[in-house]
Parts: sequence; C-alpha cells; structure tokens
Amino acid sequence: MKSGKLRILLCSENVSPQLNGVARRVGEYEKAYLQNGHNVDVLHPYCTGKTWTLPHPWNSNAAMMMIRPMYFLNLVLSDVCKYDVIHAVLPLNFSGAWILAATEILRALDYSSRQKKYPALVISYHLNAADYIDVYSPPVIRDFQKILMFQCLSRVLPLISDRVLAPTHSTEPRLLKLWPMKRRGICHTGISSDFCPAAVRGSHGQNWLTKKEDFLKKTGKKHLLLCVGRLAPEKGILQLLEALPILSQSCALWIVGDGPFRSQAEEYVSAHKLPVEFLGYQRNEALYSVYGAADCFVCPSQTETYGQVVQEALATGARVTLPRVPQFVEAYEKLLDKSAWWEPNDTLSMVGAIDSQVQLGPLSDKNKDKARSMLMTWSEASDAMLLEYAEALKVAQNDKKKLNAVQVIAVLLWILVTLIVNSLGQLVYNLANMFSNVVSKPRFYLKQ
Repeated sequence: MKSGKLRILLCSENVSPQLNGVARRVGEYEKAYLQNGHNVDVLHPYCTGKTWTLPHPWNSNAAMMMIRPMYFLNLVLSDVCKYDVIHAVLPLNFSGAWILAATEILRALDYSSRQKKYPALVISYHLNAADYIDVYSPPVIRDFQKILMFQCLSRVLPLISDRVLAPTHSTEPRLLKLWPMKRRGICHTGISSDFCPAAVRGSHGQNWLTKKEDFLKKTGKKHLLLCVGRLAPEKGILQLLEALPILSQSCALWIVGDGPFRSQAEEYVSAHKLPVEFLGYQRNEALYSVYGAADCFVCPSQTETYGQVVQEALATGARVTLPRVPQFVEAYEKLLDKSAWWEPNDTLSMVGAIDSQVQLGPLSDKNKDKARSMLMTWSEASDAMLLEYAEALKVAQNDKKKLNAVQVIAVLLWILVTLIVNSLGQLVYNLANMFSNVVSKPRFYLKQ
C-alpha cells in the first residue's frame, strides 16, 4: 500500500449488467474506489480466462461462477500478496470463499523469518438465507437445509475472514453471530444523485405523470401506488395484491420490475380484475423519475437486507410505507413516521398504513430535501467501506489470529465439501433443465 492507496480485489457473482441491488452496490464501490485513486480488480462470472460462467438456478437474470483452476493457483501462489484487501461478496460465491480460504491457509503455514504481508480478508453477506429456504425449498427438507447452512457450511467463514460486513446488523443474525462483535461491520449503502425530487420534472417524469393521469382515469381510481423490485414470491407481491381491493382509499398500482413470479402475479390480477399495470424493468431516467409520479411507494418485502428501492423512493421525495421488520427498522426508522409502518403478515395493518400515507398527501419540499440529506451518497458509503477495510487490516496484521493445525484441516475439508456441493448443484440443475420444466417454471412453497 503506497500513499494510503489500496490494492483491492473484489470477488462478486453480482455485477453489471445484472440489475439486482448487490450488482449495483459492487459497481458503485468499484467506481468510487477508482475515482479515489485505489487500484481495483473485479473477479466476476464474465472474466474471460479466469472464471467459467454458470447459470443461476433461482434467477435467470443473474449468473454464478466457477474459478478456473490455473488462474486460482496462479492467484493464490503468486499474486495474492499484491493485494491489500480481498473482498468476497456472498452468497453463494464459493469461488470467492475459496480464495479467502486458500489465502488464510498460506498465512497459517508461513513461518519464514521474513513473513509475507498477506491481505485483509473481508466477507460481505447480502441475503436472509433462511427466508429464501422457506420459499424455495419443500417443507420436508427446510430444517435440514438450515442446519447445513448455519451449523455446517457457514461455521468456517469466520476462520477464513478478518471481518464480516452486512447491509444492516439485522441481516441474517444466525450467520453474523458466528463472528465476534468487534469483527462485524456494515456494508454501507449510498444513493445516486440522479434519484432526487427534481427527477419527475424532466421529460421522463412528465411522461410518467401523463401516463398516471390516463391510468387513473381508465381504472376509475384516485391515487397511484408504486412497487419496485424483483418479482419473486419472497418479495411479498401477493400480499400487496390481496390488500388492494380492501383499501379504503381508491388506489391503483404500478409494478416496476420483473422476475419468476410475474406470470403468477399477472394471472392473479386478471382473475381478480385488479387495477394493476406491470411496467417491467425501467432504467436510467425512466427509473429515477417514476417514483415521483406515485402518491405512495409500497415495499411489501420482508426479506430485504437493506432495501435499496426504499432508499431510492425516499431520495425522490415519495411517501413510503414498509413492514416493521428488523432490517427496515434499523435502516429507516429515523426517516419515516410511525404511521408509515405495518405489522408483518397482517394485511389489515398494511391497508391502514397505505391509507394513512395516501391521506397525508405529498411531502413538502422541505421534508423531501430533509429526507434526501439524511441518505449517504455512494462516495460517502465507499469512504465508510474503506474504514471497514482498515479495521480488517488491523486483524490481518495480528499473528494471534493464524489458524492452528486442526483449523487448517477443517478449512481444507470445507473446501472439498463445498466443491462437491457446488458441482452436484450444477449437475442437478443441468439434469432438471434437460428432462423437465422445473427450472423454467420453478415451484414456490408459499407460507400460508
């Protein structure tokens, strides 16, 4: 590290052109680090000669990766010490975790008098895995999967990392508690300056306002609700659709986004004749400005680790209403009135929160600016991330953390097991894709 400039390796399966929040986060970190003069390499599924691109079993718009053996060996044996920080974005990203594991083993086995300076090893975790198991797994194997996830595979992660980061402290607590408190931190989230109250005043915003007026006239409604996000069963779309007919305020709904649950959601809307329009993915100015056209933004998901779309809505000055789940409370309690919250899994409570926000009308310009000022920019978030890296570097330089012989063996066995798990998972996926429609039409096990 020269003149305070870091050499950083970001390992992530979520990168552009993917549209998920983690991909945007990684892209913003990379951009901000480079602007501040740091050297950044990104290892991702589309790296020619370094990784193999693998299909994502649960998200056709994402990808997974397998690191190529020759690149892995060259990185670990020759190049790993050229980095100050290696940041692996999980889950799943076994390849990133294998790099951390191999580096930690090399550090443990290095007893030379002139010991190399090894990088700080950072994990950031971006999923409430238990919630996804409840949705995507048959009930009979859920408990087994949670034991495998939290009691077996995840147990090694604190051994192969110096620090764990998550978007909120409430993210997957069963996993984060595996690290000592002093080695936990926040994976900070910023907001682009493009998300602002003025966005709706541009040409795209005016188009949305015209479209809104036509849609409300067509449906005979007075107010427009907006929901933005991936259309998947764990995102709570069905509960929002169930609430729509019983809102005392006369509301129609726009849904921005796409995903595997869209066809089921469209069928439900058609069967119940609901005033809903599916707008698909929106990008750039069209996305920045759509929030400002709505009378209230509703995020029905209870599985978010932070909810970047919530932050986007707040930045543009929209009224927002959310379920009172720990992650949202931690991130947004200071920004929202008590009436904006509803109790999870309580449709009538959701209806009351939406009704109250619609009745309040638009925020004043003063309150819009106040909400925007309380959100981090991506530059500020990236600076905060560098402080987290600094904490990880302190741990990395402490020889007392070196693995003992038993731990080295445990990590080696973990690498072997995860390699087998990853290979079997891809084999099952490929067989299912060849011989059935399981992949193209996934089955969701919704909780009743």
